[in-house]
This record gives sequence, structure tokens and C-alpha cells, in this order.
Amino acid sequence: MCKQFYLFLLCCGLLLTGCKSDSSTSDGAAVSNVIPTATISIDGEVSDWSGIASALSDPAGDQSGSADQDLTALYVAQDATYLYFRLSVTGNINMMHEAAATISEIQIGLFNYNGSCADSTNISGDQVIYLYSNGDYVQNDFLTYDDAGALTDTTPLLTSSLGSELEIRLAKSDLLAGTTFLKFTPNILSSVDTSTTQHDIIDTNNCKSL
Repeated sequence: MCKQFYLFLLCCGLLLTGCKSDSSTSDGAAVSNVIPTATISIDGEVSDWSGIASALSDPAGDQSGSADQDLTALYVAQDATYLYFRLSVTGNINMMHEAAATISEIQIGLFNYNGSCADSTNISGDQVIYLYSNGDYVQNDFLTYDDAGALTDTTPLLTSSLGSELEIRLAKSDLLAGTTFLKFTPNILSSVDTSTTQHDIIDTNNCKSL
């Protein structure tokens, strides 16, 4: 199941081309392509994100499913050691969106580049922040794949959620060697038996420098 979802993310990421020096949020605020510097406490509280504009935003109400599955924004920050992610939804972060038999997932696909976000500088292999629950088992890992889609590394992640906000901490040392730019593709999915539903995805063009 994980490999299937990852390959979907990879296809989405390959469609994101080009690198803008800056962009804007839905409220018109300017956003630098450099990931802002901050040290974030992973506790679900978002006061330490004050002054950091969203890296990606998504209209409310465009999901398939409940408000808990409606992505609205992704924020990214960094310090010398870690990358920090904040994912916001309209409702509440809830890994069990459906019935008890349902598999629920929150993913943030990372696409790694060196020097620029041009296709020619894409680093071999891809990575995904992968949060998974089936009611009995929870997985919060950073997964690394080779170009053939084979899983090559799994690293546990520090996460915390409170209400509509999810925070994630990722060690920079776990990024693919040579990574200087990143693109992100967050999405929420769930499955019942072999049927998979993508509830929401933010796949707008983005390019952030470390």
C-alpha cells in the first residue's frame, strides 16, 4: 500500500517544474524561496510559528470527505539541525477519519534537488514523510526510495498534533546527500480493503532553498 501511494506522489512531483525566486500566499504576503530560520517545539502549539508565512496554501472545502481531511496550508522552517513542518486542516488532525477498518495516511512527498529546482538537478531517489494508522498500529516515519521505487531507508519522526495543526521534525542529515532545494507535496488518503481515496492534495508549484 505504501509503495503504491509513494509512486503516486512521485508522479505528482515530477509534474512540478521550474523554480520561482518568490511567490505569495493566498492573502498576498510575499514568500521567499529560502526556508525561514526558526527552532520549533514539537508540541502541537503553533505560537512559535508566528511570522512564518505558509509555504503552500489550499482553498478550504475542496476535499473529498470531512473537514478533518481538508488541507489548508503547509509551513516549513529550519535551523542548523532540523527541518520543521506544520500541516493545517479545516477540521482536526485525526488519523482515523473513517471506520475502524480504514487505513488513514498523511503524507508529505519531498523531491530533492541540488543547485536549483530544474529537472536536470533532481537527485537520484525520493523521500516521503509518512504518517499511517489502521486503528491498531501507528507509523510516523521518513521513508527513502531509490529510482526504481524500492524502499532503502526508514527513519522515525517526532510528531505532535493539537486541533487543526500537525507538527513534524525531520533531521537534515536524513535528506538525500547533496540536497540544497526541496519541493513538497502534502496529501491525505484513506483505504478500505483495496479501495483508496485521496481526500486532498496540495500540488502547486513550489521550490524552497535550504
